[in-house]
Amino acid sequence: MNYYYDNIGQLKVAASSLSTENRGYTYDAAWNLNRRTNNGATSAFVVDTKDELTNAPSPVGTAIYDLNGNMCTNQSGNRVYVYDAENQLSEYYRFNLGGIHPNRLTTFYYDGLSRLRIRIESHWEDSGGTEKGVSHN
Repeated sequence: MNYYYDNIGQLKVAASSLSTENRGYTYDAAWNLNRRTNNGATSAFVVDTKDELTNAPSPVGTAIYDLNGNMCTNQSGNRVYVYDAENQLSEYYRFNLGGIHPNRLTTFYYDGLSRLRIRIESHWEDSGGTEKGVSHN
């Protein structure tokens, strides 16, 4: 891969020896990503007046934010983000609404200097409202 940047350090092109892996990026005046090309297909990103992403290509979808500007969920609700009083991500849920993969929870713990110290991954399968299995790493 070869990477090309603009004058302020934003990635503009990621070029591969395989043309199907080439990527292009364009930004708005506030430096928000507003378009990405991937093998000729274009994806558009839209931000609101607070520079919060309001739509994105799958899997994010339309994002919903809390009053501090933290993304809380995507419109479909299959991803949920929970923050602590310091606006640090403390929990991330990924619900598999189709039932193909297990539901997932990632829990984050920080030290007094706001450094991530522990990350715990859990998953479970929902079987008619009952939990079938849980694992922790």
